[in-house]
Amino acid sequence: MHPDLALPLPVLTVLIVDDDRTTRLVVSALVRAAGHLPLEADSGEVALGLFAGAHVDVVLMDVVMPGMGGYSAAARIKALAGERWLPLVFLSGLGERESRAQWIDVGDDYLSKPVDAQILTARLSSFRMAIAQDRHSRRVADEMLREQRLARHLMEQLGLRRSADAFPCIEVHSEAASVSSGDAMVIEEEGERLHLFVADAMGHGLAAAVSLLPAISIFRAMAQKGFGPDLIAAEINLKLREMLPRERFISGALIQVDRHRNMLWICNCGLPAPVLVGPDGRVSARFPSQLPPLGVLEGERFERDAYSHPWVAGEQLVLWTDGFTEAFGTDQLDGLLAEHLRPDAAPGAVHRLWDARLTCPTGDDASLVVMRLKAATTMPAPEAALEAGMDARGEVLGRVVLLPRQLRASPGAGQVLAMFAALGLDALEGDPRAAVVLSELLSNAIEHGVLGLESSLKARGAEGFDAYYRLRAERLARLEAGWVEIEIRAASEPDFIEIDVKDCGAGFDPGRTPRDPGQDGAGRGLLLLRGLCERVEQREGGRRTVVVLRLTS
Repeated sequence: MHPDLALPLPVLTVLIVDDDRTTRLVVSALVRAAGHLPLEADSGEVALGLFAGAHVDVVLMDVVMPGMGGYSAAARIKALAGERWLPLVFLSGLGERESRAQWIDVGDDYLSKPVDAQILTARLSSFRMAIAQDRHSRRVADEMLREQRLARHLMEQLGLRRSADAFPCIEVHSEAASVSSGDAMVIEEEGERLHLFVADAMGHGLAAAVSLLPAISIFRAMAQKGFGPDLIAAEINLKLREMLPRERFISGALIQVDRHRNMLWICNCGLPAPVLVGPDGRVSARFPSQLPPLGVLEGERFERDAYSHPWVAGEQLVLWTDGFTEAFGTDQLDGLLAEHLRPDAAPGAVHRLWDARLTCPTGDDASLVVMRLKAATTMPAPEAALEAGMDARGEVLGRVVLLPRQLRASPGAGQVLAMFAALGLDALEGDPRAAVVLSELLSNAIEHGVLGLESSLKARGAEGFDAYYRLRAERLARLEAGWVEIEIRAASEPDFIEIDVKDCGAGFDPGRTPRDPGQDGAGRGLLLLRGLCERVEQREGGRRTVVVLRLTS
């Protein structure tokens, strides 16, 4: 051991138990000469009383004594010491061969009488080093335990496992391999959509738990804003790649459940395949991992991908970490699902499914999540969709989210339409009105929402326009945070679509927006939109605009 790292060596308290006074005096003198503190007892009964009232580090025990013998007293003292390591050395004038079979069961060493000074000193020195190391190890273990409890507290504060009362359709079972778990399940609710993040950090304990914190923070912030699981996964991957050592990563599945349209979106990054279990208890769909675990790939190599899958009421979505699935084979797991998740299963079926893992423990963090899929309690009538605007959400045809990197490139309507075409929505590329409407919505969201520019600046004529666009370029170049989401949906009537644009800005009072362009130029964009669209709605404090547009092609 390096001298700068040497452990402080303690002064030992040595309990000497012998009914012979001379032996006690001699051994006590040897203990003092070695730099330690002796305590004397003339019987096993007295020794038990002294041990209970003082912190004893080493016991030197005579074997043959009147009343309670040395072996009996030693066994009771060891029991009082509990899990603490207590060196116990027997002293006896009996032959070592005769005594070894007995003392080896409860003792740590044996010294023959009369006690040799050099041997006793060497034994005490050895015990001293071992006790110092034991105390140091216990301090380190206690500190790690406190840190793990702190990590668990932080994760509980982040709301990893929100109350079953808040989400009665979701049942969660989890077990940590140590104080802190490397597994997490986070739920966020956004309108009629539920967002779930089931994560399994590499390893277990404190290091795994801490790895989860940035991922959970990103998930909660983006889910609350309605981002899809593929985009959330990309952002988490980017952040973890920046923050974590290369050997650390998180396997996780991000899920969005739309209870109006009965659709699932799942982005699986290294988690055992979630399954959809039908009302008959049989697996109707599996969702294997599409991407490596989060934090493995460089940001530009992480390809956004998500399953989309319809569901019917009565189906159950089942997710798990490998600490659960490793206890079973696929066929056995499917059989357990059919047994425990069928409609006529007795109450507590999910708990019994969870307990089934005990037949083959893995020693890893383990989690099981079962979500009973149920449609929204209220749903607008189809004929009211056009009138209700964005509140009657039709089938999503495509969704694009622009983040700072894309926004700094100042994308136009043509580029955004090309993004939608890459998603399979190419009908808009040939519609000139759609391009104009999208261009106006996009400009408003970027300039007034993300960048916070004021239209009144352009009222100063040519100089004002020049100042406006110079400021726009400067703010875009410095942009580090912000987003614009564009969602295109089918409206309730044929040949109509809804274009829904949201931004991260502070918003404004839509009620104060003039219907006609004023002297300061405000309202021209809104007037243009009203002239081209069947309906224009501004919601969420002006941060969201929904238009209904009739397609011309």
